[in-house]
Amino acid sequence: MKRNTGEAAPCVAQTAYKLKDVTYLPHYRNCHLYVGPGYPKLNRTTYSAAELVLAGAAAVHEMLWNRANHGIINEVNP
Repeated sequence: MKRNTGEAAPCVAQTAYKLKDVTYLPHYRNCHLYVGPGYPKLNRTTYSAAELVLAGAAAVHEMLWNRANHGIINEVNP
């Protein structure tokens, strides 16, 4: 087991989407899906970048922890 070294996890610039005052971030296990506030406890809806753009969202860059490039996201694995 690795011990906590006290160092912060590295952050990298990643694309997120902003629709009105809500920011949609890439899912931590699949960077091709985006989630809004309250995910997964209050809202389990995921969105694609295309869905967000069609709804009028603008791409923004946020400094976030690394995300995975793929991963199954479903009711069992939110």
